[in-house]
Amino acid sequence: MTETNPTEPLEAFPMPDGAIELGTSDAATTPHAMAVAALQQVLRTQPRAVTFGPVSAAEDPSRLLSLNRFALQLVTSGMLADQFAVGTKHWAEAETAPQLVLAAQVDDENDVVAFQGVLTAPEFVDQARRAEASGNALLMDAEVFRGGIGRLLTLVQVLEPHAIPRLALEGAGQRLQRQAVAIADWLRGQVDGALQQLFGAQWHPITQGAFFSGGLVAPEAEALALVAIPLGLDQAQLVCGQEAERSLERFVLQAQAELLEGITCSVEHGV
Repeated sequence: MTETNPTEPLEAFPMPDGAIELGTSDAATTPHAMAVAALQQVLRTQPRAVTFGPVSAAEDPSRLLSLNRFALQLVTSGMLADQFAVGTKHWAEAETAPQLVLAAQVDDENDVVAFQGVLTAPEFVDQARRAEASGNALLMDAEVFRGGIGRLLTLVQVLEPHAIPRLALEGAGQRLQRQAVAIADWLRGQVDGALQQLFGAQWHPITQGAFFSGGLVAPEAEALALVAIPLGLDQAQLVCGQEAERSLERFVLQAQAELLEGITCSVEHGV
């Protein structure tokens, strides 16, 4: 059994710059409540009053705080942690999303709180695209939160609340929709240009009822759009565009664009 030499100093970790020691009068018992108490302690030292609420949020880490009418999400971690888990519940809709995210490192054994820094809503949404998901939270490196408590005070004291937008996180459905729009825009550019000039092709967005009339076949459920190229036989020669319209035997080449499956083609016989 190895005995510890009482003369050897215990390993100690230096407190971050600006760390706040809570007073003995603070009755906070959870990391979130301790961070709220430290924030209130800082606000009491400000020469200009900063409105704070609701007081009950100290006991409820799932609620947002209000600081000078800015919606604030407070997240905590251990003093030596290199990541913060940021809950995403409030970010589903822009109306409920925070404008600022404040990260606090808490030493609950020694009643010390250090504010790592702040992300504005646009900064948070940008970081979220690269963050790792863990359940209903995103894991973000501590270093992305910048400026300590000083940056938070500057933002809420200098800016008006409308200066920082409330943004929703982009979900999987929104990403697929954005990809679909990008693909549709690309296809539309191709048809409106070379394909239309060379072949007389027509662009049919999915929403148009043209799929169900004029001899066109309804697309698959996942289809983005359909390109119809008129073809015809004129003296045993395959023609397209206006020449196809004058042919006795006509066809329609349909190119169907799908989000994940690429482009499929079919030929429909006409009169």
